[in-house]
Amino acid sequence: MDELTCENCKYFVTSGALYSPINRCHRYPPYLVDWEFHNGITVDWPVVAPDAWCGEFVEKGTYTLADDSGPSVGARSDQFS
Repeated sequence: MDELTCENCKYFVTSGALYSPINRCHRYPPYLVDWEFHNGITVDWPVVAPDAWCGEFVEKGTYTLADDSGPSVGARSDQFS
């Protein structure tokens, strides 16, 4: 397995232009940000460096309980017994 760094984690998402990518961690929902140049409140995920790390690394391609959304909204409980 590769190093336990952000760029090897399933929650690592790169967006933006090829010459200026922005790397974000999508482990948790976005948080509210009050940035003046956004003319108000917006949401964002933490920006991370590809070689950074944390204690919640999950290898890309790995299934976790967070991937299982459970029964759909409005489903009757007797459908799952």
